Amino acid sequence: MAAVLTDLLRRSHKGYRPWRELVDRLRGGPFPLTVWGPRGAYLAFLAAELTGRVTGSLLIIVATDQEAESLAVDLELFGARALVVPWWGVMPYRPLPRNAAVFGRRTRALVDLLVEPPRIVVASLRAFLTPVPARERFQARLRRIGRGDSFDPVEL
Repeated sequence: MAAVLTDLLRRSHKGYRPWRELVDRLRGGPFPLTVWGPRGAYLAFLAAELTGRVTGSLLIIVATDQEAESLAVDLELFGARALVVPWWGVMPYRPLPRNAAVFGRRTRALVDLLVEPPRIVVASLRAFLTPVPARERFQARLRRIGRGDSFDPVEL
């Protein structure tokens, strides 16, 4: 079913001037590029198609975390995998439990951005506006631990 939809959408966009202009703009800049209008599965289709036509990563900012998660699911429908950067889930400068799962999800997202940058990154506006550590500082603290490796947990 998704293949039929994808083929239909590809054929309809082949001669569509705004589509060609969007691809050309993504290839040559200037940046940032703001695209208004596409929503839901259609936005996912456009993003999946663009990753095959341009180099680098696409950053898609949506209004809410729920929209970010939904978009990631829709992208999978079109064969594209996205990295979702989660928001902390609390207002700035409010305490957060030290064992909150969001620490792990945000750290994993930042590690993925450093180690193997994804083609599509999706974030809610709040997640996008939340500060992250400087790349050098974060990267200096990363440790790769593999099966059979030994390490001192106190050093970590």
